[in-house]
Amino acid sequence: MLESVHEGIALLVMNRPERLNSLNSELAVGLNEALGRAAENRDVRVVVITGAGRVLRRGDLALMGKGGRAGMWRASSRCFARGCKSC
Repeated sequence: MLESVHEGIALLVMNRPERLNSLNSELAVGLNEALGRAAENRDVRVVVITGAGRVLRRGDLALMGKGGRAGMWRASSRCFARGCKSC
């Protein structure tokens, strides 16, 4: 997972181009953690999620809920949907 923040925009790049950026458990954890950091950063107003290389595949989205991280994913999603910074 590659991350950068510039002028209020957090860019999250899934970096598995050899697997067409398909979501696996390691990448899901990295994405959850990156979203958490973006949610806590008061300078971030927009999050862009993309993939390195030529393709972005969805992979197994059920992995986003593995290992007790579903709550964090939902909290981060709600926070960004509402535009709040204190979920």
